[in-house]
Amino acid sequence: MLQIISGKFYETDNLHDNPGKGILYSNFTHFDPIKLSLGSVSSVSFSGNVKSHVFDYNCRIEKSKVGGFGIVRTGDDVIIDQLKVILTFGLDSYFDIDKRNVMEFSRMNESDYLDRYLPRNFVPCLFSDDFNNVEKINNFRVLFEKIIKLSRKNYELLITCLKTYYDSLQILSSNFELAYSMLVYCLEALSKSHNTDKASWEEYPKNHKLDKLLTTVNDEIADSVRDEIISGEHYKLYKKFNEFIKDNLSNSFYISAKKSVYNQIKKSDLDQLIYNVYDHRSQYVHSLKVANEQMKIKEIAVNETFTFGNNIFLTYLGLFRLTNQVIKNFIYNCDEVDKELYNWRSNLPNTVSLELAPKYWLAKTNNFHIYHVGIKLNGFLEQLDSVMFNKANALTDLSQLMSLYETLIPKTIKKYKLPMVTLYYLYNMHVAEEHKSRKFEKLNKNFETLFDQVNIYGLLINSLFFSDIVWDIEESIKVFNAYMKRKYLDKELKIPRNFETFIRCMLSNKLIENNKVDIAKQIMLDIKYDYPENQVVQERFESYHITPITLSQELLYEVLTKKSDENQ
Repeated sequence: MLQIISGKFYETDNLHDNPGKGILYSNFTHFDPIKLSLGSVSSVSFSGNVKSHVFDYNCRIEKSKVGGFGIVRTGDDVIIDQLKVILTFGLDSYFDIDKRNVMEFSRMNESDYLDRYLPRNFVPCLFSDDFNNVEKINNFRVLFEKIIKLSRKNYELLITCLKTYYDSLQILSSNFELAYSMLVYCLEALSKSHNTDKASWEEYPKNHKLDKLLTTVNDEIADSVRDEIISGEHYKLYKKFNEFIKDNLSNSFYISAKKSVYNQIKKSDLDQLIYNVYDHRSQYVHSLKVANEQMKIKEIAVNETFTFGNNIFLTYLGLFRLTNQVIKNFIYNCDEVDKELYNWRSNLPNTVSLELAPKYWLAKTNNFHIYHVGIKLNGFLEQLDSVMFNKANALTDLSQLMSLYETLIPKTIKKYKLPMVTLYYLYNMHVAEEHKSRKFEKLNKNFETLFDQVNIYGLLINSLFFSDIVWDIEESIKVFNAYMKRKYLDKELKIPRNFETFIRCMLSNKLIENNKVDIAKQIMLDIKYDYPENQVVQERFESYHITPITLSQELLYEVLTKKSDENQ
């Protein structure tokens, strides 16, 4: 939201001006206002451990070009929230809207014997005494303006990372392992789009251990194993992670740490430190393995690195400074964008996208594209399910859409013809005679060849009219199972649950007819577990599982529409 009110996405200067103030608390002290392009941060108290700061800004929103209703003001809370994490990151101090949180973060002593991880023991750099440091404040101004000028894509990625960076500090005193891993998450998120060179076996960590094992097989197999390892997705992600960090650390990083910090990060140790950090994150995420206990000891925590068992590791302090420097270099390495075409209204706070009910779009034919046929069919099936099970009164009039389909079906490839034919057929079979399409009877005869081989559309049509399955039962089950795996993919066919039950029951009937009762029993159980809210369905299909029967359309419809007392 900070970036939006900068105006870089606005096309006109016709704006709503909304002066605003936000209060933040911090352990940081500065005497003169920090003037930024979007406002100024002023200290209003200087005594005590917690200082008060006020951000004066203008929440500028572009006026609607079409008139009528338009957003006048929004997002003040998000503005302050984003400023909070940027200030914490850029000024190496802790900022929060809640004074109590700052007091808790800045506490001098443990509150009880369980209070093990005082932030000042693990990130003493956030409690330095260089208050009102002019150089630090000037550097922050430059950093802030650079952040605002990022492309929208990079800005959103950065803000997400800075929030995670901030949350790591918040959770440090209660969950050290998670706090440590969250800093790694920041680096991982930024590294995902990093371009890397082709992997080599020499770069692979612990390759010498694997080489010893590979001496037991011939060279050709050994080389194939090495290629497979370094081409794997896991190693590719690690390589991106490793190279992104190294590419975003300048040589000054190794000489810029404060003299009060011990065992600072050495360039020659960096590869091993990065590997151990990545490994720690993996161990915690996948096995909840706790961090080395040594790095939790406050006497060790003031170091950036420590050695144990001939290996070297980053402390939280070392990882914190490394993460801070990598993110800053990432920001400075990104191109500046003063103006950008972007649909900023879609990113306004407290807005959410929802799907319209089919009745609002199903019948529309203007701007129709062949890619829409699947969405149209899904919408119609949703409506048909509602009508058949008394959740809606009537189907939408699709006469214009049916006329369009009549012209498209004969010249369309099978991939798009099947959903069009299915909708065309089901609609005309469920409306009164006077509303049927004029060419329905003629075209209907030409549809049959589309279903010579079993497909999910044929199974759907058959089940809705409870026709016998004419295809091989094993092939039919394979087709249905394949549909179940694909149905959550974008733009795939999505059959309502009751219609899936129709198909399952038709398959079950055919299995019983072919004396394959055990498979039919399993289908009955699958149906039972797909109605967690309906006790009647569960009980009936449990009994069918014990004693399978051939289900008629009337009996199935009765079971699916009858509700137990608990469901009424």
